Amino acid sequence: MTTATTATPTRRRSRLVLIGDAAMRDLLLSELERCDWRLTDTAEALDIGSPSNVKHFIQQLGLLPEYEAARIAGKVKPGPRSRR
Repeated sequence: MTTATTATPTRRRSRLVLIGDAAMRDLLLSELERCDWRLTDTAEALDIGSPSNVKHFIQQLGLLPEYEAARIAGKVKPGPRSRR
């Protein structure tokens, strides 16, 4: 029995969305640098909830290379862990 695979067509993103993504990327990167790559401080400064949301946006906006470079350079420090 064989299964047919159907390719999902890729949607073209509008210029408006691309410009919005670029603006969010620039803002997030500048705030990460201003906060010395402290994800908790960045989340608070941008009102985006938690450090995990910052990590989500780092991935979504294509900032993983910058994040990894900062991590390798020792700029990203482990944050405080909540005590249970």
